[in-house]
This record gives sequence, structure tokens and C-alpha cells, in this order.
Amino acid sequence: MNGKYVFGPLNSRRLGKSLGVSLIPPKTCQLDCIYCEAKATTNLTCCRKEYVPTAEVIRELDEVLAQKPELDYITFSGAGEPMLHSGITAIISHIKNRHPEYKLCLLTNAVALEDESLWQDINKADLIVPSFDGSNEAEFKAINRPEASIDFDRFVQKFTAFTKQCSSTVKLELFIVPGINDSDDSIARFAALLKEMRLDSIELNSLDRPGTVENIPLPDGETFERFIKALSPIAPCAAIRRTTPRSSNERRWPQKSYFRAEIDALEGYAPGEQPKFTNLVKLNTNENPWPPSPAVEKAWREFDWKRLNRYPDPCADKLRDAFASVNGVKRENVIVGNGSDDLLTMIFRAFTSPELPVAIPEPTYSLYPVLAAMQGAKVIKIALDEDKDFDLPGDFLAQAEGANLLIFPRPNAPTGNAFAKEDVRRLCREFNGIVVIDEAYGDFSADNCMEFALQFPNVLVMRTMSKSYGLAGLRLGYAVGAKELIDGLMKLKDSYNVDMISQVIAEAAFLDREYFNARCAAIKEQRSALASQLAALNFRIIPSEANFLFVSPPDGDGERCFKLLREAAVVVRYFPKAAGGKYVRITIGTPEECARLMEILTPVYGK
Repeated sequence: MNGKYVFGPLNSRRLGKSLGVSLIPPKTCQLDCIYCEAKATTNLTCCRKEYVPTAEVIRELDEVLAQKPELDYITFSGAGEPMLHSGITAIISHIKNRHPEYKLCLLTNAVALEDESLWQDINKADLIVPSFDGSNEAEFKAINRPEASIDFDRFVQKFTAFTKQCSSTVKLELFIVPGINDSDDSIARFAALLKEMRLDSIELNSLDRPGTVENIPLPDGETFERFIKALSPIAPCAAIRRTTPRSSNERRWPQKSYFRAEIDALEGYAPGEQPKFTNLVKLNTNENPWPPSPAVEKAWREFDWKRLNRYPDPCADKLRDAFASVNGVKRENVIVGNGSDDLLTMIFRAFTSPELPVAIPEPTYSLYPVLAAMQGAKVIKIALDEDKDFDLPGDFLAQAEGANLLIFPRPNAPTGNAFAKEDVRRLCREFNGIVVIDEAYGDFSADNCMEFALQFPNVLVMRTMSKSYGLAGLRLGYAVGAKELIDGLMKLKDSYNVDMISQVIAEAAFLDREYFNARCAAIKEQRSALASQLAALNFRIIPSEANFLFVSPPDGDGERCFKLLREAAVVVRYFPKAAGGKYVRITIGTPEECARLMEILTPVYGK
């Protein structure tokens, strides 16, 4: 049993969808079920749901885990309901004691978390998914039941307190019900309430309740967008929505999937956020703060639009010649892609499979594991040494043994440090497979590894036009390597993967070396200045050779730093899973943008 799965009750299927995993349903349950300690009977029912004795649940759980499945989570629902508490407590204890290698997810109604007696046990889970559906008491009663007895203000106060003391990951599920809680006023109230909570992410969903769903309309795309716009400043926010209402006789499980198992199990790549704040200072996605070369405008104006009725050069040979000339190689050593990600897709298709693993450093570019998962390839993650500014560990090669592909950025993302060139040379020489050096940020570094692309027959070096050339909106990258490697990748590329306009504009930008050199120098100068200013506030600065800084505030609370900047419309990148959530990544902006950043940080950390 391989792949990414969730084991748990059927109503965790929605969670599985949002996490990008598949569900292994329990044998004991025929309906959406939650578990409790049924002492007197073996078939206690409540609220039209079937309850199963805890001992039976644990017995089945042990049977499944004896197969050593690659589960993302073991998940249980109803975790916050008092009548289920003894059963959930027993299950939590059993999992943590007998199966500590597995992560535990608990789904609960947020209202149940008003009871502080539940907090200690629930907080033992790795992921908690509370559901929430009313921005005030009237909405809550309208969505749930008119006679619902609830002190809404007290509930929100208690739930907020729970999120702040909770050490688990909290993914809030917010249900949208058109006509009840989707007005602009409701959205504003939700934002005010959730802003006070500690949330790792927010998922928007449509109410899907058997017996009543026919009477409840589904939110449209515009409604979801309004929620996302209002709530994204609080926590990463996404929508999982139904496109058609569920009929009362629609079969809930199982549903046939037409995707490969690897795709069903895939958790897709999340691109950097593109917020739409007023007066935004955007320092989160490592874009160039300045526009591209003026040569781009000239090429754009002179482009003959009548040519667009013809296909572009499928190999972009003129552009390949330009790249080859500057890098001292031949056309046959260059392949061009629709952004570096296009090239990465070719590389993973070519060199990874269920039998051919990939080795990567950790932390690194988060797209690599996603591309590996598409191929069903095992990922060997090798932890970088945080105590040595995220340098390669001494046994890096030994840990990578068995992989067919070794890939890493240099400078590394998100840490910004550049591994010693001689260490990289040794990896290229001694690794028994393909080595890909992703130099997306190489133009900001003191040196680069382009020479290795021809020195070694197993090495590819990648570059992009997104960063140093200011063309992130264009999507164009290239790779350099031995002719045999390039010929193989050519078999995998799309027939016309780079459009005609992109080829013309990229060539114009690339050949303006004077403008390119000036902008790179300006970014490196600003990087040095910002690093000094942050160091004066006692931030830990990872030495950077990129167009960003990976820094930890004096209190080691990266999330707090991220949020206080965001509240002032300065957006940086926070990595909750990298290095214990202690760091934020700050893109080097213009002097004015960096000054705004320091205006916010200095009063807080300069005390």
C-alpha cells in the first residue's frame, strides 16, 4: 500500500481532498461515522450517525497499520464532542504510544472547543481542523438550528484562546452559505474574528449537509474570491467547492477516480501569493523590483504582430545561440523552456520513476517533491545543517546513495546560501546519477557552476529570466549540459513550448548586458545594506548570495514577524515547516521598499 493516504471515517474525505491525499475508509462504518466508547450497546446511534465501540476501532486501526501504509494522516472526526471524548482520548493515547511514526488529524466543530477540558487531549494531534460557519449568533442559528443554545461571544472568546495556546497545526474550515453569511458585512465580521486567532490556514467550503443540502444554494466563484481577498491577509486561504448541489440519493462513497494513483495522492504546488493590497510592498516571491531592460520595450514595439498566424521556432534556435554565446557553449548544449519549471518537469519525467528516486536538500524549492510525486518517485530528503548556516552535511553523498537524480538550487532557496563550489564539484564528480544545479539566483552570487555543465557528462545547469532580468511575467528559462542530455530532454518538451513573442523579448533583455549588470549590482548592494540593518536589530541573517534574505527575528518567532508586516501591507514569505518556523524570507526590494520594511520592524525589535 503505497502513496499518500488518510485513514479514517468517511466524512474525512473532504479533508483528504483539501490535503491532496486519498482516503482509506474504515471497514466498520457504512455511513459517515464518528467513534465513541459504546459501553452498553454495540450500535449506539445519535443524530443519524452510527457510533462504533472504541475497542473495535483500535483493533481495525492496528490491522491497517500492520501493513505499514504510507499514510499522511490518521484522522478522526467528532473529536470535540463531549460524549465522544473518552473514545477519542483512548484512540489518541493508543496512536501516540503504539504508532508514534504516524501523524494524527482531528476534525471537530469549533463550538465544541468552548469546553477547555477537551483542549489537552485534542492538542496532542498534529493537525486540527475545526469547522466554523457563523460570523455572529444570528448566522450560527440560521445555519445550524434556530433553537441552538449558544453564547456566541463566549464561544468565540474560548475558541480564540484555544488557537493561541494550541501547538498543533490549525486548518480552519469555514462554511459559506449564500444569503446567510456571505454579505460584505459578514465577511468583514469573519475577518475581524479570525484576525485574533492563530491559524495556519483557512479553507473555504460550501455547506454539504445530508437532508438539507437541496435547500441550500452553493456559493459562486465571485463569493469565494471575496472571502479569499478578505481573509488571505490573516492566513493562507483557499477554496474547496462543489460545482453542483448533491442530491439526497447521490452516493457519497466510493466515487470512481479517473486519475492515476499518484495524482489522486498529490498535494499540488502552491505558488507564491500575489496579494492585492492597497499600497502594497511586495517582498515575498523574489521578483526583481525594477522593470526589465528598455530593450524589451523596443523589441515589443518593433515586433511584427502579423507573424502571429505562424507557429514559433519550436527549438528557439536564435535564443539558444544567444545563451550559448554568452555562456561559452554551443547551441547543441542549450535547451529553452517556458520558465524553469517547464524544464524541471522535463527533467523529472526523464530521470525519475517509482524505481528511480530523487535526492534533494531540506529545506529547498518546494516544487521538487511535487514533480517527484507526479512520477511516483521516492524523495530522499537530506537535512541541511542549520548550525552551519544551512550548509551541506558532510555525509550528503552517502545519504543520496540510490537516487538517480540529485537536484538542488545554488544559491539555495529559501535559505539563500551558496554551497561551496568545490563541494558541488565533488558532488558532480562522485554522484552516480544526474546532477541538476538550479541557478535561478546564480546571477546574484559571487560565483556560479556553469562550467560544470560541460566538464561533467551527468550535469545540467539551469538559469531563468525571471529574477535578474526582471521577466517573471514572461516565463522563460534555459538549461545547459552535454549534448546527449539536451537531446534526451528535447524528446520530452512540448512541440512549441516557447511562444514567438517570448523568444523575441527574452533575446532583447538577455543581450543588454550593461543593464543586466547594473541591476544585479544594485540588488547586491541593497542586499548588503538590508542585512546590516536587520543585524543591528539582532536578527539572525543567513549569509545570502541570492536576491533575498532568510532571517530569524530575535525572539525566533517567524510567524509573528510575518503577521505584523502583513498587517502593514508589507508581504514577506513565511515557512512554517522550515527550521521550526523561525524564519521569514525577504525579497530585496527597492531602497524605498526596504526602508518601509525597516520602519515597521525597528519599533518592534529595536527596543
